[in-house]
Order: sequence, then structure tokens, then C-alpha cells
Amino acid sequence: MWLTTEATGVPTTPDVDGLAAALYSAYATAFASHLSNWWHLARCNVTYFPAGTEVVVYGSHEADTPGTVSEAAPGSASVAAVISWIANVYWRGGKPRTYVSGVPLASYDGTTQLKATFQSGLDTAAGSFLTAVNALTPTPFTSVTLSLMSFFSKKVGAVRPQAFPITGAKVGSRIDSQRRRLGKEVA
Repeated sequence: MWLTTEATGVPTTPDVDGLAAALYSAYATAFASHLSNWWHLARCNVTYFPAGTEVVVYGSHEADTPGTVSEAAPGSASVAAVISWIANVYWRGGKPRTYVSGVPLASYDGTTQLKATFQSGLDTAAGSFLTAVNALTPTPFTSVTLSLMSFFSKKVGAVRPQAFPITGAKVGSRIDSQRRRLGKEVA
């Protein structure tokens, strides 16, 4: 995820750690109540790119927040619900999405769809997360905006990437895959 920010001065590592903690809290608050108790949010890492310098500032926050939907056994670790982020810009391919794991088995509507109630709840959670992030002002940040970044213009690398504020979110009804490996291959 990308953010555009304003800050008084150049944020330090403890400042960026504070931003990571605030982002972690916003994500956990918005999504944990919709996800399986087998799902755990473990950390938030932030790489801050100060304007006018090639030096970055790293920050992180670690905790353990489990989902709150009680299940006796976990579903497949590769199953995900997808949030498509909306902004006042359009480009082909590479649409900004977030793959949310920890989808409770009770939220499946057959083998390919999510139940409408789960989809609607996650849609509301994505909106709440967007609102919470855009309201953040941990010191020294005076403005934080969840954004999309464009690194190309007309198939040419942009001299300066352009940010577009996210204006909304839409959760799809299809059960998707995180398209990731689930550990070392066993031969």
C-alpha cells in the first residue's frame, strides 16, 4: 500500500515506527472481526521516502492480533477475498488490490463465491480502514492519505511518480487466490 504524507521536518525512525503502529491498529480494527481466528496480523513495516533525498527511513510495529470469527479448523491458506481500490484515475493492467486472507469457511458460498453478507461486511471494513488511515496524524505527520502510485506515463518511466488519493473500495464476490507459495516445496 502507498501513502502520501505531509510532515513537519523529516521523520525519524521512531516517528515512522509510530506511523506503522497507527497503520497496524487501523488494519486490525477494520478487518479482524471479519476474519477467522486462525488468521493473525503480526506486523506492519513502513518504508518512508523523504522528499529530496535518496535516503529512506524504515519503521515497523509488531504485535499479534487474531481474527475473531471462531472456527474449529482453518480453510485453505491460499484463499483470499480481494479489495479493489478506487481512485479518480484509470490505467490498464496492474489494478491496485489487496488480497485479504483468513476468509472464514462459513463465508464461502459454494466453491467459487463469497456470501453476500461477508462481502458486504468486508466492503464496509475496507471503507472504515480508508477513513481511519486518512484521519491519521501521528507526530510529526500532519496529513496521511491512502493513495495509488503511478510510476509510468504512456509506457515511459515517470521522472517523478504521481500519487492519486484512493476514494473508495469494492470487494469482489469471487473467492480468489493469493497466488503464493505455502512453504518449501516437498519432493
